[in-house]
This record gives sequence, structure tokens and C-alpha cells, in this order.
Amino acid sequence: MNLNLWHRVACLALLLPVLAASGCTGTDVLTPTAGNVKIEIDVSNVPEGFRFETARFRIDQITMRPVDEGANAALGTYPIGLIQDLITINFDLAAPKEALLTLHTGTYRLEEITISSINFRDLDDPPDPLPAACEDYFRRYRSGTTGGIGIREFDSDILITVLGTEDNLVRIVFDWAVFVEAMQAAWPCELCAAEWDECDSGDFGDFNESTFNNYVPDFLSVN
Repeated sequence: MNLNLWHRVACLALLLPVLAASGCTGTDVLTPTAGNVKIEIDVSNVPEGFRFETARFRIDQITMRPVDEGANAALGTYPIGLIQDLITINFDLAAPKEALLTLHTGTYRLEEITISSINFRDLDDPPDPLPAACEDYFRRYRSGTTGGIGIREFDSDILITVLGTEDNLVRIVFDWAVFVEAMQAAWPCELCAAEWDECDSGDFGDFNESTFNNYVPDFLSVN
């Protein structure tokens, strides 16, 4: 689903009281007030002497659904998207990235954070001798992108409560050291050539989303 459609779905949340007439019940549907949800996305724990000159990824969307069964049913197939524009997160982020959305009063369950365009690059000269093990290439050099990756394996339900007429802050923090570890485990290098310059993005195997999600509780915090 494209971002424009996600935005339209998000706006549907403001219309949920109208759907009460069709048989939906619950506070999410019946409450006529709304509040602003402010999203702050930040990074922490960047390793000292971090060797990558480029290290970033893009957040495509953050989705959630109402906890209230009536509101959830009224929403239909598509979840609510919290962001309207793509957000790029760099390891040296100077200040949190922010997004703002108005939602109906109620409680929502975080469903998924979709990221893409992951890019790690070390522009320093290669070590001499070259690493013997394929995995060592990740520690020295990484470049490439992946398709959309869903972050969804949370330790427990992450709930976002929206109070009408108030600003509701949700802070999402990525532990960069563990995030890099997750990337190394989930995106293995399979065909590293003997020559440094030949070990490029095409030499890396398929991204294993399940392995990556095993690290989510350790590199992601939401509060």
C-alpha cells in the first residue's frame, strides 16, 4: 500500500464515530474527541569509533490498530499509518526525527514498523591482508539495499493511548550497536570474492527477516 493510501486510512480514524450507527460499539468509535500523536524516532548506543561513514535506513511506515474490537472492525482490512512522509534514520542523527498525526481518543496496538533502503558503507582503505572469513566483510564494508522489512516481533503488546485534545508523545529508539548485529546475522555474505572491490552488494545472500526480528526486543524500545 502506498503512503497516500496509508494517510487516507489514518484519516479514517477521525470518522469512526460516524460508523457507530452501523452497529459498531466501544469507546474508540463513540468518543467524539481527538488528540495529536507526536512520534519521535531516535538512535542510541552508537559504537565508539564506529567504522561506517554511511549507515542509514528508511522508515516507510509505522502501523497500528485499535484495541477496541468495534473500532478495529470498523477500520476494516488496512491498519492506521502513523507517518505521512518517508523518514531516513542515520547513525549520527543529531536530533530525533518527528511526525505528527491526529487520532481518535482510544488505545491502539503497534502492529509493525516497515523499514527499507538499508545502506552501510565504509570508505576507508581495505585492511591488509584481506579478511579470511566472509563475515568479516560486514565489519569492514557493507553497501546495498533491501526491500521492505517488517519489524513486528515485539516482546509484548506495545500500546499507544491517545487522549483527546492532548499531545501524546510516542518515542521510538533504535539501539544502533544491536541493530548492526541484527543486520550482520540476518544478511549474510555468501560469495565474497578474493578481491576487496569485488565484494559488493551483489555478494550478499537473501535477507532473513525472521532472524532479524529475533533481535527486535534488544534493539527497539517504544515508550
